[in-house]
Amino acid sequence: MNPTYTALIALLRSGEKAFPEDDGKYDGSNSQFSVRIKPESRAFLDMHAERMGVSKSTLYGIILEGVLSEARTSTADKMMGVYERFCLLMDAFGLSALQQAQLLAPFGISQGALSSAERTLDLLNPQVLHQLALWFEIDVQWLLCEKNYPMSNNYFFDNDFLNHDVLSDDIEVAYFRAVGNYEVTLAFTKEWKDIQGIIRIPIIKVYRVLKEWEVDCRPGEKTKSTRYLTYSQRQVESLTFGSVFPVMIVDKYQVEYQKHQDWRVG
Repeated sequence: MNPTYTALIALLRSGEKAFPEDDGKYDGSNSQFSVRIKPESRAFLDMHAERMGVSKSTLYGIILEGVLSEARTSTADKMMGVYERFCLLMDAFGLSALQQAQLLAPFGISQGALSSAERTLDLLNPQVLHQLALWFEIDVQWLLCEKNYPMSNNYFFDNDFLNHDVLSDDIEVAYFRAVGNYEVTLAFTKEWKDIQGIIRIPIIKVYRVLKEWEVDCRPGEKTKSTRYLTYSQRQVESLTFGSVFPVMIVDKYQVEYQKHQDWRVG
């Protein structure tokens, strides 16, 4: 078999033995080894280690542990996944430790508990996770590690048109497409939601289906905030598939156009 990442993952998913028998041979006494990586791999580690605030070796370990957790599919890995997804949710929406504690105080989760992964995990019961899903309008099955995508049940991905005229004036509308793709026009709306008087978060809904007149430039008829944006193809796929929180993408556009005509041809 060709020694590739794709082949390794296929082996793990096909039911092949993932770990050696526990016969005492693997005691970790000779666990150090050198790793040769390509220059672009080193650049990747450099960039993302700095972004995450960890060392390159720590990031390498995180990546390896991620592969191993998929191989193990154990209850312990799944529970740790719940904690990691909770942390990602809090980070994505910019909640401080104090805001997290204020939000979760009704469930008996204090700031002291949040300082410990183990204590937090003990308190992240289904009731808490369902409430978080309602507040942040995400899929609770993702928080429970039952689904891979956090937004799968929270998009207007049916056949309803985006009706610009029925939106309130305080809702921002953005039309977007992938760079170099002039055939597929999408849109998202952004409005602000208050959660328990503690934090206001952006709620972003993505629309796949638009009427042609929705993107016509008709000066004087639209009073709402309208933007025209382009994203990379991968960003567009992430928005339409719901694979990441939209709040992590929408402000990282490639180009913003001031006029509709420029956006259509730019």
